[in-house]
Amino acid sequence: MLVLPDKGIASSVKVHNCDVLAVADWLLGSSLFCEEDVSRSDVSDILIENQVYSNQDFCQEFLTSVWGVLESFVGAIDSPVVTVDSRAIRFEANWKEDRAFAYCLAASLRVFYEGWSKNHCGDYLAQGFILEELTKLSLAKHHPNIRFKSTGWSGVTTNQKFADLVGQICQDANFAEQNLDLWDTGNVKDLGLDVYGYFPGQGRRPSAPFMMFQCASGANWKGKRTTPDLQVWKHVMNIYSVPIRGMAVPFLIDEMEFSRSLVLIGGPLVDRPLLLSGLSGNADLPQDLQDMIDGWVDVKVSKLETL
Repeated sequence: MLVLPDKGIASSVKVHNCDVLAVADWLLGSSLFCEEDVSRSDVSDILIENQVYSNQDFCQEFLTSVWGVLESFVGAIDSPVVTVDSRAIRFEANWKEDRAFAYCLAASLRVFYEGWSKNHCGDYLAQGFILEELTKLSLAKHHPNIRFKSTGWSGVTTNQKFADLVGQICQDANFAEQNLDLWDTGNVKDLGLDVYGYFPGQGRRPSAPFMMFQCASGANWKGKRTTPDLQVWKHVMNIYSVPIRGMAVPFLIDEMEFSRSLVLIGGPLVDRPLLLSGLSGNADLPQDLQDMIDGWVDVKVSKLETL
């Protein structure tokens, strides 16, 4: 078992003060990265031993909510690496059998294990690049008639100049450039656009719909829900119709936050279940992306502390 997270765990005597999603990811990480079954009874014992809960029945009440999240998530993605039943999370296979799942879980653990993240995980460049690539692949499976591309502004590869990026989008989607001098100051990157989707093969007709996604893999994702700024982008290029703004994250999101996010984004939120449900395990990942995930996950999870 992994040690308890730094965030999301709080003493609960009469009110449940623990974060259901933090506990769910702690248990998933314990099963997947420690390669062991995690029983509900053992989790209850650990929470009581660490004085998080003092009453078994009250603790089990909380774990009922946690197990509901786990069963819903694992049921949605059909992963070969873990299963969940009423008594336990069952370890089934090494995390490399489902690299996208392992990546999302490791990225999420950075939010709850702040000390581990700060001391062992480094910056977010490769992490952001991987999410952009997974988002592009997943969206392509969910929307097979739309072609998705990433803008390449993660910092991992050589970045396009902003004018070249806009030119490429306009060429792909049959849009017209506006006055780029307003925005191309030499320091501008992608104006919050990480992945875009367009209808190919429309002749001279502009693509409609046009999809613009922000990919946010860090704890500050909530502050990015209004990017890319559509008001700005309509002055960058003539899109002709109102584009669909979306966001992709590697996290589990509770129902209230998910609904709130849809309002703020004004479009779809691709959270971990939706992201992974669009991927058929490793089969949809190109080898270079698999290799990158291996290197990114392996060095980090080896530093996670266990009980």
